[in-house]
Amino acid sequence: MIIISDGEFEEESTIMVTANLLKRRGVKIISCLIAEQNIFVGFAKKPMTKWPMGARLMVEIASKASETDSETLLAKIKQGAKNLPDKKLCIQINHSRILKDVIGWIFESHTIPRAE
Repeated sequence: MIIISDGEFEEESTIMVTANLLKRRGVKIISCLIAEQNIFVGFAKKPMTKWPMGARLMVEIASKASETDSETLLAKIKQGAKNLPDKKLCIQINHSRILKDVIGWIFESHTIPRAE
């Protein structure tokens, strides 16, 4: 599941509950933060208290990145960082190129089950 947001949700109290239920059912959540300022580059390990509440929430709802996820996604979006398996699948997208690369990575490397 891809969530593209500034993290300012109307029903903030239920977001974490819903995200955790989805993750327990095997759904991988990739959160793409849209913000006016640069907050972080690459994947975030954990939210910082100085970040806006929306940015912190987007990191919290994201799934943990596996080694494969972090290697292939970071390569896809051309970040020069090392693999980051202890990070979350949350990335700040300030440019349309980054969003295109993230979505391309998802559809190239993951099988989407077909409804029958």
